[in-house]
Amino acid sequence: MDQAALVRNIETIQATYQDDPYHDIWAQNVPVMDLELPYRTAVWGGSKYFSLGERIKQIITNRRNWLKSSFAKVMMWSNNSFPGLDLWDFRGIKYWIYTLPLEVMRSTRSTYWLEGLRKEAFESYCQVQKAIARNDSGLVEVYASAKTPYHHDIKRLMAKSRGSGCAYVWNLHAPPNPKHTHTTILSIRASPTHLGPREPPEGRLTVQALVKVQTYQSLEIYDRHAKPLHEAAENTPPVLTTSYSASNQRFIKQRTSAPVNEVTEYFVFEKKMYMPTMKWVIRERLYPAEDRVPV
Repeated sequence: MDQAALVRNIETIQATYQDDPYHDIWAQNVPVMDLELPYRTAVWGGSKYFSLGERIKQIITNRRNWLKSSFAKVMMWSNNSFPGLDLWDFRGIKYWIYTLPLEVMRSTRSTYWLEGLRKEAFESYCQVQKAIARNDSGLVEVYASAKTPYHHDIKRLMAKSRGSGCAYVWNLHAPPNPKHTHTTILSIRASPTHLGPREPPEGRLTVQALVKVQTYQSLEIYDRHAKPLHEAAENTPPVLTTSYSASNQRFIKQRTSAPVNEVTEYFVFEKKMYMPTMKWVIRERLYPAEDRVPV
């Protein structure tokens, strides 16, 4: 690199810091951390273990995951990195009300520290499903981490759907039980990855969470002539959100409801907390071990 190019780079960095004093030129992407999928260990829990030693080993693994997740939440607390909460503004009894759930991992209460993460992760999940159905590559890039196996799977699926010439409509339906929770956080990790000279208001952490997503959804498929290729269904639950939009409204003149299926999936979500405009992105999809039942 010649001297003129070096000067230009320095000037660019200086201008960047003037526009964003929290910018970190050394920030790096991190690999998927040691998130663990906890399994049921009770005899009546449905998981199969070939020996008592295997069962005890899984109990220890679950407990270790809980401890690591608790430590990650302490890091998030010290960096004020809980989505939707500003812990530094809490005063008196309100502070302690929010402090009590610190050790609870799978809580779904609205006062839980990770409630904001649950909601934002679920929104990212829905956006990815809509993007796949609409074949919207731009939306995929926002909500799915690039250059990962999951991202490649999405691209391959979208390319296949483009070649078929069919139109797809993805629907998320209301669950039968009003108390049903779409997302449950099973494991969480945090690591300081921002090395800039000034600490951002949301801290220096990159946070990854292993989330169980339980939904009721349906998929409508139409051929080039708007003829439904899926089985028709009646009395489907109300639709909470859908990929149906003006782009396929002109193509599909009359929609036919599709059967509703209960779907349970496990995803690793990630967000650099020092980038407030960044969405929670899906890094990876995990599959439970054979003969084991996740908690």
